[in-house]
Amino acid sequence: MLNYLENILSIPSLYRFYKRNSDLQKKFLVETIYVDLGKFQAENDGSLTEKDFKKITDYYAFAIPAFLGEGYCLLRGFGLTKEERYALTYVGSLTGLFDDFFDENPTSLEHIRQLISAVDDTPANNSREKLFWFLSQKALHFTKDKEMLLSFVDKIFEAQILSLKQKTDSLEYAEIERITFEKGGVSMLFYSSVFGQPASDIEYQLRYLLGGMAQLENDIFDIYRDKEQGIKTLATTATKMDDLRIYYTEQTKRIFSLIQQLELPKSNKINFLRFFAYIVSRAFVCFDFLEKNEKLTDDKFLIHNYERKQLVCDMEKMGNQLLHFHHFARICKP
Repeated sequence: MLNYLENILSIPSLYRFYKRNSDLQKKFLVETIYVDLGKFQAENDGSLTEKDFKKITDYYAFAIPAFLGEGYCLLRGFGLTKEERYALTYVGSLTGLFDDFFDENPTSLEHIRQLISAVDDTPANNSREKLFWFLSQKALHFTKDKEMLLSFVDKIFEAQILSLKQKTDSLEYAEIERITFEKGGVSMLFYSSVFGQPASDIEYQLRYLLGGMAQLENDIFDIYRDKEQGIKTLATTATKMDDLRIYYTEQTKRIFSLIQQLELPKSNKINFLRFFAYIVSRAFVCFDFLEKNEKLTDDKFLIHNYERKQLVCDMEKMGNQLLHFHHFARICKP
């Protein structure tokens, strides 16, 4: 069992891990995605915006390989292969465009599947769809199990349809919980399909729960945006932040338990556990921040009574960064 001080002392190595992976992926993007996107920017018919391109280069095609991919590789003890980096980069780059098929440009599953599976002649109707088709072809080319990747496209579509319920008034807690973990879990399985089939049921559960936790953490930090858009999440519907904190902690422990059950070298599991703990511990800073609001509203969390500045937790502040280190060292106990 590692203690608080040992965990604190591991932070510089985690930072170097993040920095190395960030630099490596940024260099890779310049050689690949930036070249590809340049062609589509030049021939854009107006259906693609600068925001669309930035979501690919600055977020999905960057973060998914650099953090999700390299982080997951800690379990096996070596980093992404060149083929895996290609696959994750292009699979990740589909994310923003795929989301827009529901949020801004409603598209049928049949047409999405046609865009992905068409090899020689694309059925795309505009530049946005042409880019989606192009990136899909690249993703499939570098992915080991193409059929598995395609099967998760169907599951992501179903999860997105399910998530539309989050804009309805009559939604039970259990249904919000199910939607949260299905959205995140299926997305994680989609991304990690580039590594091939999971080695065991435990690894499959781990991938699914990691995605669910990632979605839950995003919802906690996006609480103001979701409130403004009328989206019901476990965060926007909470009446006591401590209840959500307890639930979040329980899910964290479930993942810790699954990591420990993997038949892998102990050092690999410890490295991955620290990586995971460093990410999820950010949410505890947000819990501390949001919980302060309850003092203003009779010890209840009443989201519609608060302004933006009371709901947006700035992780760039030095005080919050130090608090992050504290929560990481506290919960990270391999």
